[in-house]
Amino acid sequence: MGSMCSVRNDNEALEARDALAIRALCERYALAVDAGDLAAFTSVFTPDGHLWSDYRGVDTDYNGHEELEQVVVRAKALAPTTMHLIGNHLAQPVGGDDATGITYCIAHHLREDRTDLVMMVRYLDRYHRAAEGDWLIADRRVEVLWTETRQVDPPSA
Repeated sequence: MGSMCSVRNDNEALEARDALAIRALCERYALAVDAGDLAAFTSVFTPDGHLWSDYRGVDTDYNGHEELEQVVVRAKALAPTTMHLIGNHLAQPVGGDDATGITYCIAHHLREDRTDLVMMVRYLDRYHRAAEGDWLIADRRVEVLWTETRQVDPPSA
């Protein structure tokens, strides 16, 4: 009986460690977009990583690191200052080195006209653990659930 509890506890500890690593992966994604860091952004994806988004009825697909760089380029063209706040996150193993996850995000996009385009986003992900042991995003579906536009106070003098 004791060894069965030990195995279960070890498995639970590994799952908890993986869940934390995957959440950190999602946070690195957000920080890379906000920093405009193309290398950091593509580093959270597998080499053949895929991102699909549907924003205002326009489907956009990005495949592989070279195309994925355009996600950051386009975000910064829309708004030079962004802040992606990661909220609810649930990652679940699906066997071996694969997992799926759902992440909620509130993404602020401060535009040149001092308006903040706020996007309520849900990411539907498939993750893969690389040979080195790091979790990476293999596939991300970006669902913009709704948006709000807010006026921002003028900058301090």
